[in-house]
Amino acid sequence: MYRLKSTSIHRIRTVETHLVIVKIKHIAKRALDRIAVATGRRLPSTQGLYIGARETVEAAERNGETVCDYVEKLWDIVGLTDNILNQLEQRGVFAEPIETVLEIGAGTGRFLEKTLERHEISRYESYELSKDWAQWLGGKYPIISQPCDGSRLNATPDGSIDVVVAYGVFVYLPFLTTCRYLDEVARVLKPGGRFAFDAYFENCFDEETLAKWVHSGHDYPVVLPRDMFVDLLQQRGLELTSYFPNPYGIGKTEYMVWIKRYAAKSTQAN
Repeated sequence: MYRLKSTSIHRIRTVETHLVIVKIKHIAKRALDRIAVATGRRLPSTQGLYIGARETVEAAERNGETVCDYVEKLWDIVGLTDNILNQLEQRGVFAEPIETVLEIGAGTGRFLEKTLERHEISRYESYELSKDWAQWLGGKYPIISQPCDGSRLNATPDGSIDVVVAYGVFVYLPFLTTCRYLDEVARVLKPGGRFAFDAYFENCFDEETLAKWVHSGHDYPVVLPRDMFVDLLQQRGLELTSYFPNPYGIGKTEYMVWIKRYAAKSTQAN
């Protein structure tokens, strides 16, 4: 009977061990991806996964930095928060006067912090699903941290908000969850109110970018049908006024700026 040499057996076992390690890493990474999505916050793919409030705040304090500045350095996106806000301001999203702002998925508070520095806002509502961040934001800033169920803005009255924003939120939410949020945005906005958000649309995935995502090991990007979402928001009384690309993760998202022209009929099922 043919017997393998000990060196051959060793090589086989080494290869098998390597394959097991690779598989374990892949399974663990996918599991962490799912956990991050379940917690309600997703970081850009080049920066890793969810970071908790306590450890992030403590690290920022040790460095003598604001959470926004610390997180931007951590994710290697220094200046990006200001750049996005500059773009939105140039497009009239924060045109004065602004009494009320609502942010969906405030996360670490990067945009919240900068917005409050730039503008005098009477009422800033935050819907953040991660309880640790929601609690910290509510204690740190003069905002109202609303109870969040992950798809509705139940604590906010109809027609009460001047500006609704969602930064890096619809990039990972399930399709129908995003649709529910868009219904809610149309409900809470005042006539003349503005809405700004970014998302992965099909035009964000050219062949080269898609190949990078395919080989990245990440599964979180949710690609939305652009024309369908434009029609959906138009049917709810909103008008698209501007859009621009934004670096996000391995590729880019597209920001859209909308203004509410009229109150749409209810989309609730009978």
